Amino acid sequence: MGLHAAHAQTAPLNDTGQTKCYARSTDATDCASANAAFPGQDARFGRDAAQVNGQLKPAKSGGGNAGFDFTALEANGTVTTTLGGHECVRDNVTRLIWSTESILAVNWEQAGARVATYKRCGHGDWRLPTRRELLSIVDYARSMPAIDSNYFPNTRSGPYWTSEMYANFQIYAWMVDFTSGESSSYYTPATNQVRLVRSGQ
Repeated sequence: MGLHAAHAQTAPLNDTGQTKCYARSTDATDCASANAAFPGQDARFGRDAAQVNGQLKPAKSGGGNAGFDFTALEANGTVTTTLGGHECVRDNVTRLIWSTESILAVNWEQAGARVATYKRCGHGDWRLPTRRELLSIVDYARSMPAIDSNYFPNTRSGPYWTSEMYANFQIYAWMVDFTSGESSSYYTPATNQVRLVRSGQ
């Protein structure tokens, strides 16, 4: 498994945040008309479409764009509705708890070392996210950064490390770039940002 432990993703994943359909180069006023000429667009399906159409079940218990459902947590782990000074975010879809902190300029090995001593929101069982987990908070309706900045206010537009090696070859690992939400391999001695996660209840 390499330097970082792998964790299986067992909870549901979020949608993409995309709620607009497109007809050529302009935004369509509704997805139904755009779908006639350009069928199968992302905004027509999933949690995002259900939220836009008032059909999301169960209804969101928190906030966030489209089908995302986030709850902000204070330093002691309690729920807060005041955004900006919160230290963690509970994703009510995946049940993952995210730190709002962006740990800056660490290589992949250093990222693993930070996990061992990291404490936040009353917990010490933080870890590097898998690639799929980190992609689950990308909001493709946004860019620079491609995330809901109300809930994740300290996000840099740039690469964040995941726990996964690229093709079992330790000189490269997977990252997610929050400039646009793309994911690719990255040279592990290089420095990137880190956002840590823990499994919720």
